This record gives sequence, C-alpha cells and structure tokens, in this order.
Amino acid sequence: TPQVCIFSVADLPLLMGRHELFANKFYVTHEPAALHCLDEHIYNLTLSGEPRDSSLYQNYMTGNK
Repeated sequence: TPQVCIFSVADLPLLMGRHELFANKFYVTHEPAALHCLDEHIYNLTLSGEPRDSSLYQNYMTGNK
C-alpha cells in the first residue's frame, strides 16, 4: 500500500506561511488541532481585510506557473 503524508500541528508554521489556499491531507481523527488551527488562520485572514497577493493564482489561470 502507498504511504501518505498527513499534516500535523508541527506543519502549521510552514503551511501558514504559504500562499496556497489548499493543503492535502488532513485527518480530523488523526490530529484535529492541525485542521482546526489552519481553518481558523484562513478565517482570520478573511476577516482582517488585508490585501492578498493573487498573482500566484492569476499565473495558474494563464498557464504561467
């Protein structure tokens, strides 16, 4: 069977510093705090109203990775 990496609380500093909006894989039954903390971080970014750099996503949409 293939091995799959699962994010944990130890990965949060790395994940919170990235521009991507998605991360795969979290398991709520494995380490629920990791998913809940990242969810709260994204929620707080939304509420802060601070502008986000959307160039990463614009480049993906135009094929300029």
